[in-house]
Amino acid sequence: MQYAGAPRSGGAFFGRGAPKAKKEAPRRSRRAAQSKSVAAQSFRHEQPAEEAPDLAPEPSLLEYGALRMADGHDIGRGKLSPATARRSDAEVTARDLAESISRQARPPGCSLPEPHGGFDFALPADHPADIASDGALHGVALTAAEGPAEPRYLCVPGATQDVFRRVELDSPLTSPLLAGPVDVYIGESYLLTGTLRHTPGRGRIKLGLGVEQAIKVARNVRFEEDKAGLLGGTLELEHHVEVTLANHLDKAASIEVRDRIPVPMDKDDDDISVVEGNVEPPWEEWEPDERPLRGGRRWMVEVPAGAERVLRAAWTAKIPKGHELVGGNRREG
Repeated sequence: MQYAGAPRSGGAFFGRGAPKAKKEAPRRSRRAAQSKSVAAQSFRHEQPAEEAPDLAPEPSLLEYGALRMADGHDIGRGKLSPATARRSDAEVTARDLAESISRQARPPGCSLPEPHGGFDFALPADHPADIASDGALHGVALTAAEGPAEPRYLCVPGATQDVFRRVELDSPLTSPLLAGPVDVYIGESYLLTGTLRHTPGRGRIKLGLGVEQAIKVARNVRFEEDKAGLLGGTLELEHHVEVTLANHLDKAASIEVRDRIPVPMDKDDDDISVVEGNVEPPWEEWEPDERPLRGGRRWMVEVPAGAERVLRAAWTAKIPKGHELVGGNRREG
């Protein structure tokens, strides 16, 4: 064997040529690829989540009165878009006419439609109608429907001796009824013109029809004071109310009789209390829709034709001895 040479660090190699170098480069390349893969994974994890797209429409698209349908020859036909500043002559004329009509004097009791907490609603007509283009207001019949009506009577004998007629019915229409005047007929005879409140579809309609002279009511109150409690330390103010109804009609009458019992001004006042006594026939608590009312009561009774009916109620107000109710101890209701 031939001597090839001596390495710098000592030792000897025997052979025909120099020793081959070890393959370290591929190992380093694999390490670099692994580090790149880890960096890519960490970069993917650090990317923020995509935000959901904003689906809210532009404010201009919510101004429904300013939206216009594009012309049939326009590229945006079939879609609503905000109107441009320049308006056509026909649009200007229509707007001017609408404004002039809104300034006209309206028929008695009529008012322009106003928002009433709900949804927009179109009132369809059963048949086409021809309206004169004269700039004046015209009444147009849209539809007709029938439903059973219930005649009723109402009285508040603590305030007046009049008995009022009214009619109640469920609206037979699915569309709402706008507030305004309503003409009331009995058969073919005109009775009066009343006022209709805004009524939703299938809602309850209540119409006042004036005073009924054939039904009479009278209210009488009997009052007593009595000392009670240990050594007479409490003053009891007893009230006995009697209401007489006389029906002179040729048919039975359903009558609602409203009354009221006194209540302490302060609910937490322990010195004053009101206790209901015997009530015949039983009444029920009542509160109007328009405003809160404490102490409201009502009877719902049927009085036969040509007959009388008596309603009775009693309550006692208890106050400390030596005190007096503001306005007097006698309470009419």
